[in-house]
Amino acid sequence: MLDGRLFCTMWNTGLGKHRPGKVLMIPADEALERLRQGNHRYADEPSLASWVLEAFEPHHLLEGQQPFAAVVGCADSRVPVTISFQQGPGALFVVRVAGNIIGSSVLGSLEYAVDVLQTKLILILGHTRCGAVTAAVQQAAAGKHPPSQNLRSITDRILAGIEPAFDDITTIDVDQAIEENVRASMRALVHQSPLLADHVGRDVKIIGGIYDLRNGRVRFLE
Repeated sequence: MLDGRLFCTMWNTGLGKHRPGKVLMIPADEALERLRQGNHRYADEPSLASWVLEAFEPHHLLEGQQPFAAVVGCADSRVPVTISFQQGPGALFVVRVAGNIIGSSVLGSLEYAVDVLQTKLILILGHTRCGAVTAAVQQAAAGKHPPSQNLRSITDRILAGIEPAFDDITTIDVDQAIEENVRASMRALVHQSPLLADHVGRDVKIIGGIYDLRNGRVRFLE
């Protein structure tokens, strides 16, 4: 049973509005503002985070999904994507992979979100102290490679994305690399997917963000 405060908060965050078939997809700017407000609530009132899943009624999702934003996040367990924006089931289409890198399966997932589900906003969400980006920087600086080819495929992709932005990749600090890695993934979406590029040219927006592990706040990259 929800008390009045939680019900009002749930409704105002948009959790009470995600009813498939009953609403039109909101535009990208409105979706971004909803993420901003949700993250402010999460960082300022962390006690509210625990009720998000409990408060939502899953049977409303049986008819389908209508996520207002798609998020490509790092697989790091310290970054609770949906909770950090105070959103419940059905609100966000989340794809997670180490280093928030862009591969064919990520592209296909986002194409589905944008072309089929009509989602208007894509957020590439990196985070501070990212292990994948740190490993890539160490690989560049000291030739220290991950212990398997599969892991190296991640660091190699990160390096390929960030190297063009720096004169000397061996001297950059990790925070710079983390931000540039987000920007590289943003560029990759339109460079590697004509379908996404077409939608971005019309009504879809791609943005970046950095989740701060110290306080849960997201710094959006315009």
